[in-house]
Amino acid sequence: MFTVNNEKKFHYAWIILIGAILIQAGGAGILNNSAALFYGPIKTDLGISNAQMSMYASIRTVFMAFGMAFVARTLDRLGGKRSMALYSLLLGLSFGAMHFFSDIRQWYIAAVVSGIGLGGVTIVGITLFIANWFKEKRGLALGIALSASGIFPMLCNPLVSRLIETYGWRDAVSMVCAFGLLLTLGGSMLMVYRPEEIGLKAYGESAAEETNTASADKTSSLAILLIAFVLACMPNGMVALVNQFSMMTEQLGLPLALAARISSLAMLGNTAGKVILGMLSDRIGSWKTLILAFVLTMLACLGFATSRPEVMSFSAPFLGICFSITAMAGALIVGELYPGSYAEKLSLINTVGIFISSAGSLLIGSASDYFGSYSPVYLIFAAIDLLCITGILYISNKIKQMPAKAFVQFVG
Repeated sequence: MFTVNNEKKFHYAWIILIGAILIQAGGAGILNNSAALFYGPIKTDLGISNAQMSMYASIRTVFMAFGMAFVARTLDRLGGKRSMALYSLLLGLSFGAMHFFSDIRQWYIAAVVSGIGLGGVTIVGITLFIANWFKEKRGLALGIALSASGIFPMLCNPLVSRLIETYGWRDAVSMVCAFGLLLTLGGSMLMVYRPEEIGLKAYGESAAEETNTASADKTSSLAILLIAFVLACMPNGMVALVNQFSMMTEQLGLPLALAARISSLAMLGNTAGKVILGMLSDRIGSWKTLILAFVLTMLACLGFATSRPEVMSFSAPFLGICFSITAMAGALIVGELYPGSYAEKLSLINTVGIFISSAGSLLIGSASDYFGSYSPVYLIFAAIDLLCITGILYISNKIKQMPAKAFVQFVG
C-alpha cells in the first residue's frame, strides 16, 4: 500500500502528517491555546492576582523547555508512538486534574508535568517527524502540521467559552481534557519516527539525494544564541500576551465572550501565518519574511494598546502571527544553517529561547497588576518588535556585504 514512489502510490509520509495534525490540534491547540480561556475564571474563583495565575504559565514554560531538550533522545529510545503517547498523557492528565484543584500551589505542581508533556507534543517533536519524513515539500508539510494548533482553538474557543459559562470551569476542564486526549492519543498511534523503521524512504528522498550531497553545518554557536533570542524569545513573550486575553478582558470589565472571539481571531492569524511564512521564506528569504512578521505584530500590539474591543478584534489575527514566528522561523532557518545537526540545533535553539522567555508570563501579569492595565505592556512589546526589526535589518545587511565564510566569522 505504501511506497517510496511519491507520484504513483500513496506515501506513508502523509499518514505522518495526519498524525502530526491531530497531535498539534489536541496538544498545542486544545490543551494549551484553548486552555488559556480558563485562566480568568480560575483567577476570579480563587481570588488571586494576575501575577499568581501567570506564575502557572511561567513554571510550565520552564519545564516545557526542559521537555524540548530531551525530545530527540526520547524519540530515539521509545520510538514515535510510545513517545508521543507518553507526552500526550502527561499533558492531558495534568490538565484534567485541575478539576479537583482548590489551591494555586496545586496548579504550580501540575505545571511541571504539563510543561514536560507540552514540550514533547509541540514544535520540536513535530518538526523532527516532518524533517525525517519529508525531503520534498517540507516547508509546506510543516506549515500545515503546525497550523492545526491554531485551527482547532479558532473553531473550538467559542464552544469552550460557552461550556465554561454553562457548566462552570471545573466541568468544562474535564470535557476539554477528554477531547484533547482523544486527538493527541489518536495521532500518536500513527507516528513512526523514521521511514527506515518500516522499510521506506522519506517523501522525495531520491530527488533530494541528487541535489543535497553536502550536509555540513554552516555557522557557529553564537549564531544559535542570536537566532534563539530574535526568533524564539520575543515571539514567546507575545504568545504569553495572547494566553492572557481572558485576564485582560476581566480587568477591563468586558465579557469572556470577547476573550474567546479575539482568541479565535488570533488563532486564525496563527493558522494562516504558519503556511504563509513557509511559502514566503522559500520565495523572498527568511530575513525579509521575519521583518514582515514583526511589522505586523508590532502594529497589532499598538492596536491592542487602545483597549477598544473593535480595534482589538481587528488586530487579533495579526497578533496571532507571533505563534507562527515561534513555530516556523526557527525550524526553517535551522534547516538552512545546520543541516548536519538539525535535531540537536533545533532542540537547543527552542530550549534556549523558551528558558530566556519563561519569565514572560509572570512579568506580563505583574506589569498589568502594577499599571492596572495591559495597554502599557502592549506598548512595550511594540517597542521590542521595532528593536527586533532593526536588528534583523542590521544582520541581513552584514550578510549581504560579506562572503559566506566572513558571515560565519561575523556571527561566530
